[in-house]
Amino acid sequence: MSHRPHAVTVAALAALLLAAPGAASAHAATTKSKVTLATARQSAIVAAHTAVVTVSAPGASKVTLSLLSNGHAVTSSRHLTFRRAQRVRLALALTTAGTKRLKACNTQKLDLRATVRRGKTTSTVRDRRTLALDPSACRPSAPATPLPAPPAAPAPPAPVTPPVHGTGALPPKTPEIDLSTADHCEILVPGRCIGTWPSDYFTKADPTSETGLRVNLKPAAMPQNVDGTPIDPTDIDQSDGFSPGQEILVHVAGMDTMAAGEQTGIVPVTDLARTYDNDQAVVLIDAATGKRQLIWAELDATATTDDQRDLMIHPAKNLIEGHRYIVALRHLRTADDQPIPANGAFRIYRDNLPSDQADIEARRPHFESLFSTLSKAGIARDDLYLTWDFTVASTQNITGRMLSIRNDAFAQLGDHDLGDLDVDGVSPTFTANAVDLTPQQDAHIARRITGNVTVPCYLAPDCGPGGTFDLDADGNPVQHGTTLAPYTCNIPRVVMDDPDALARPTMYGHGLFGAYTQTDGGKRGELAEAGNLMMCGTDFKGMASDDQVNAITHILPDMSHFNEMADRLQQGLLNFLYLGRAMIHPDGFAGNVNFQRADHSALLDTRRLYYTGVSEGGILGGALTAVAPDFTRAALVVPGMNYSVLLPRSTDYAPFGATLNAAYTTESDRPLVLSMVQMLWDRGEPDGYANHMTDDPLPDTPAHRVILEAGIGDHQVSNVTTETEARTIGASIRTPTFDPGRSLDVTPSYGIPAIDHYPFTQNAMVMWDIGPLHANDTLGTPPAPTTNTPPSDDVGEDPHEFSGQEAEANTQIAAFLNTGGAFTDTCDPLKPCYAAGWTGPPN
Repeated sequence: MSHRPHAVTVAALAALLLAAPGAASAHAATTKSKVTLATARQSAIVAAHTAVVTVSAPGASKVTLSLLSNGHAVTSSRHLTFRRAQRVRLALALTTAGTKRLKACNTQKLDLRATVRRGKTTSTVRDRRTLALDPSACRPSAPATPLPAPPAAPAPPAPVTPPVHGTGALPPKTPEIDLSTADHCEILVPGRCIGTWPSDYFTKADPTSETGLRVNLKPAAMPQNVDGTPIDPTDIDQSDGFSPGQEILVHVAGMDTMAAGEQTGIVPVTDLARTYDNDQAVVLIDAATGKRQLIWAELDATATTDDQRDLMIHPAKNLIEGHRYIVALRHLRTADDQPIPANGAFRIYRDNLPSDQADIEARRPHFESLFSTLSKAGIARDDLYLTWDFTVASTQNITGRMLSIRNDAFAQLGDHDLGDLDVDGVSPTFTANAVDLTPQQDAHIARRITGNVTVPCYLAPDCGPGGTFDLDADGNPVQHGTTLAPYTCNIPRVVMDDPDALARPTMYGHGLFGAYTQTDGGKRGELAEAGNLMMCGTDFKGMASDDQVNAITHILPDMSHFNEMADRLQQGLLNFLYLGRAMIHPDGFAGNVNFQRADHSALLDTRRLYYTGVSEGGILGGALTAVAPDFTRAALVVPGMNYSVLLPRSTDYAPFGATLNAAYTTESDRPLVLSMVQMLWDRGEPDGYANHMTDDPLPDTPAHRVILEAGIGDHQVSNVTTETEARTIGASIRTPTFDPGRSLDVTPSYGIPAIDHYPFTQNAMVMWDIGPLHANDTLGTPPAPTTNTPPSDDVGEDPHEFSGQEAEANTQIAAFLNTGGAFTDTCDPLKPCYAAGWTGPPN
């Protein structure tokens, strides 16, 4: 064996540097300050040019670390900020002089010092050791009289410094990388073709796009169904980047259990503040600013085997269109707290190993750029397990098709300026048939009008289920005749009975795979009476009742057809916009006898249109709001966004998930498939529009104000998706929000500011609570699972049916859906908002 100081085995070096027998979790809370030198063995420290240490400190403290030998500093100082009490493991790099000093053979007293400042208090903690000399690392000091020079001999090759922080020692030579699938697969994750997702590796240069890129997925890379048919990437490949809410996926062998995720300390959904931990293992940064993006990370709880369980990283606030982001993974640990070494392909770039493979070398400049950007953000390349980058699609690419059909359709009416809130041109064509209802037939609604609105159709061959866009040379949908959008409108008794009252036209959005007839529900009548609202609804085509068969029998078995749902959703949004224009146009509904009193006097206040929707109507209503020219206020009830994140957490997903799972039997493909089609879904659901829903409107579109009404522990629309929407649109939350124990979060509603005054004229969010399990577990609900799984319907009840739909909520919504309206607090100001008869915990 060589006696050179770097001749340390891989296993020995990993054990010496990073094994800490009996050590607690790297994120265990502590209130005491303590520092520990992982090893005082000369060979380990000298070989790595690094001293690995652990430091514990209380929250709200600043720590300065240094290591001395016989009173001389051998490392540079390291400064840390502890936002919360925790213990971290890190490496102190030796200075050149420090390395030389520690190579000497004299007795050396090591002194690891940590100066801890907390408020006005300063303390110092130490770990003192005697350096354990090792013949393999010990270099005698030069004698006073130089000895004769020995005969010249070839110099041995310079040893390569091994990385630290759990990456292990380097292989003796650059590994040969299998590039046989590199024309369509990423090579960074062994055994996975799309190993890092999303990734700019799966793009190509395109100077005609706003981002300069175009997604370039190959059929050979795509997940296959049981028939061996890969998903056709044609429509996905028309994107110039990825989703602003993209679910980020990667498989990490060794960190593929829940225990490993906890040992590593990935950002849990219950503690988003850990995004900003100094040593956070999972980091997402904006490449232009270096700023960390708010995220949470989790291991896929739906996978049944570790090799199929991927790490899933979620933006907790949507990313910005056109921006490039860098994913960085570091300090990864196994369930038994062992470091996870980086894979060979990535180590070639990280450790600057030479390669004679041209395809490998071609990517080196890009990785050097990533390392440089990460270094400026405080993330050292030696710490990395893996890094890659991706670009979010442009606003035009995501919303352009919808805006095109909207603008073209309204131009046909004679309105060419949709941002001015003026109703120009003619009304859409419609039919109307009215029925007057007795109080026995409906206690709240006096007149019901049904009919159809004629809307330009942009789907081929027609606007039925399965239709898709034909695009012209500019990428805009081509019109194919017209379609009929059925509607129902309900005029409340309070308006019909009061000759001076006018109804405010308000569109209503139905629930999952529902229909316009849900507008006739009793709860809608209660809201209509509470606010003098004429509520009209049509179908959210794409996810309406007549789409369900196509979704189950045609789309889910082969997700190549997902554009059928995405394109039809945009047609459905247009149908709503045309209905809305007919509702407020002076020659529209207001000019029709069915919408007038018996003496032909006015029933409608056509100064402004409004919107409210529940469940799917609350979800898709967010996208509708972002493109709406005729309303500026929307009440979204039990809403959320980003179906790829929402669905696995929803009790509604079971029958659809079963169909998808039967078609795509490889478990790791399932979240990947949902994340991929999110890029198409973004064109018709609020994940693609949320950045522009309120204060940064899309072109030729007015700004909007929105309230979000959600239920704690909702079984159908996960609270995490509602909170992400709230952060993205800039909403503030009504407080107090939770009773003790009703939120599992360390900081409930993290990143959503509290409303500090009423009436509140900005975007708002309120949470309704039906209480914890009570009445022998038949009422109430526990907090939602913290994994990507749905709540259980076996106990308690679903808050979804109550939240935002009871008397206090109706009063709140009615006050908001008004000219000059605002969010008002209709609950006890000292308590959370309660629903379903729950009045709060006993005193």
